[in-house]
Amino acid sequence: MADEFYNLPLRLDLITKGQTTKQGAAARQITCSMEESIRNNLYLITTTQYNEARYDGRFGCTIWDDDFSVGNDSVYILWTDRIEKSLTIAIRRYEPRLERIKVEVSVDREGTPDAHKLIRIRVLAEIVPSNRRPFMFQREIAVAPFTTKIR
Repeated sequence: MADEFYNLPLRLDLITKGQTTKQGAAARQITCSMEESIRNNLYLITTTQYNEARYDGRFGCTIWDDDFSVGNDSVYILWTDRIEKSLTIAIRRYEPRLERIKVEVSVDREGTPDAHKLIRIRVLAEIVPSNRRPFMFQREIAVAPFTTKIR
């Protein structure tokens, strides 16, 4: 159906059985609202590295290019600016339901051990098909070098 959006994780077993149009728990598992569909797409964009998606090497963002970078505050400012630009371009390209997109990225190292970083992403926009209703997406992603505890 034109107004059905598929939820993540995608349940192909239920879709192929035609349970998307039936009422019940199975239908609710595989379909979602437009807003949730947009959130799912933004989640995929933020968690995908460039060239990871076989159908389009441009899908994704730069977070994963520099996830092992450790530096001072000036390096983080450059890094967050780069991520913001990357996400803005990706969202404009792969999420046509959004306009007036504003991406905010910050790094938080408080409460994280050693070189670990917590990336906070916030996207503010308007949903075009719903008369420009305000939309917000927030996500925290922990990135860092691999670390182990020596016993």
